[in-house]
This record gives sequence, structure tokens and C-alpha cells, in this order.
Amino acid sequence: MKYCTNCGVELDPSMDSCPLCHDLSNKKSSLAESQETNTSFTSSHGKKEKENQVKTTPEKQLNRKLFWELTVIVLLSATIITFLIDLLTSQHISWSKYTAIICFVLFINSSLLSFFRHQSLTLTLGSFASLSFLILAIDYLGNATGWSFKAGIPLLLLLYLFFLCSILFIKKLKEKGINIIALILSLASIICMAVEILLDYYSGQKITMGWSIYVISSGIPISGILLFVHYRMKKGRELKRLFHL
Repeated sequence: MKYCTNCGVELDPSMDSCPLCHDLSNKKSSLAESQETNTSFTSSHGKKEKENQVKTTPEKQLNRKLFWELTVIVLLSATIITFLIDLLTSQHISWSKYTAIICFVLFINSSLLSFFRHQSLTLTLGSFASLSFLILAIDYLGNATGWSFKAGIPLLLLLYLFFLCSILFIKKLKEKGINIIALILSLASIICMAVEILLDYYSGQKITMGWSIYVISSGIPISGILLFVHYRMKKGRELKRLFHL
């Protein structure tokens, strides 16, 4: 119920002035009420948004922890089952050692993804170290010929350098389009040349450019064509804007 602040006459909710004393202070009071209502609405809405943000963060952390726990259970179960099957079939532990090492490396990488997903350096170094350990373990459990140091880990390093350089160059690009494909093709061609040199060095052969030359001779020209098309289309768009076409 609304009343006049001057004479006390009952007013309709839509009336801003009193019909008896023609007092206009009711308009100010109604404006103040509406402002208070708006202020209370915005403050309550802001509080709800903050509460939702606070709720989502613990929920994400809980989901990551549940994912990690489920991964641990699955990997541990797989390791135990393969050990038992190996013991029952061959009466000693043989091939199950490889399964256990793979599960251990998967456990490390799942832990890195669950707890260090926003720390790029820790995630990259941890995954590289775990995969290097996997290569070393497979070499040691096999014939221990030393291929892990001469070829395995260097090839893994080249693969990581390829992905890291691709990500860094893509982030620095101002306009992203088919120039990304050109960049990846160029980097892949260079990596293929490095892989062939590394394999020739490991096998003790003379370092010669064989199949990598064909990769470079086809990848670099295609990259150049893609870059030309990308920046030619960009220039065409700028001319259209200039002449209002």
C-alpha cells in the first residue's frame, strides 16, 4: 500500500503526485525505492555469480581427483592381472615387466595432467622424462644394445621440439588460417631431415640425404603456396575494404 508522504492520503502504485495536496515528493520516494530494488537485484545477482564461480572450481578439482583415482585403480588392476597371467603361463615374470613399466609411465602422465595441467614447463619436462625412462627401460629389459641413447631419446627429443616449436609459432601468429598448415609442413620437413641424419649416424652409415630430400622438396614448395594464398587473400580483403567493394 502506498501513501502520500505529506498528507497521508492513500495512493495508487502508479501515482507519483498526490491528487489532494499535489505533493511531488512521492515521485522521489518511488524513484528511491526503484533504485534500491535495482541495487539489491544487482548485488544479489553478483553474489549468485560469485557463488557459482566458487562452486565450479571445487567441482573441477573434485572431477580431476576422481579421474586420477579411477586411472590409478585401472592401471594397478591391469598390472596385477598381467603379472598373474604371466606367472600362471610361464611360471616366472617375463613379458609382464613391460606392461608394468608402461602402466607406471601412464600413471606419471595422468598425475601430471591431473595436478599440473596449467604448468606448461612442469608438464612438458615431466612427460619427456617419463617417456625417456620408458625407452631406457625397454632397452635395458631387451638386449641392452644402447639404442635408447643413440636413437630413441634423440628421436623423442626431436618430436617434442617439433610440437613445442609448432605451438610457439602458432601463438605468435597474428592471423591464423592456412598459414598454420604451411608452418607445420615446414617444421615437419626439417624434422624429417634431422631424423634421417640421426638414423644414419646410429646405423653407422655415411650421412646422406635420401628420402628426407623428397620430403623437403615437396613440403617446402607446398608451404610456400599456402603462405602465398593466405597473404594474397588477406591483401584482397584489404583492397575490398579500401574501395568499399
